[in-house]
Amino acid sequence: MDGIDFRCLMLLNIISDSGVSITEQEAADLMRLAQRSDCRICQEKVKAMAKTAGLAIFDTES
Repeated sequence: MDGIDFRCLMLLNIISDSGVSITEQEAADLMRLAQRSDCRICQEKVKAMAKTAGLAIFDTES
């Protein structure tokens, strides 16, 4: 089932809204969290945060 993990999404929004760029390791850790919760929205949020930070860590899926 593709549900929304609101706790995970809230955490990601707080990090994103802080204006601080995430590192590659932080992006990987956040993606693992999003994948564990099986939340597609959270996974897409992490990808967007990584892209904003100038990281190409998740670009292999394109």
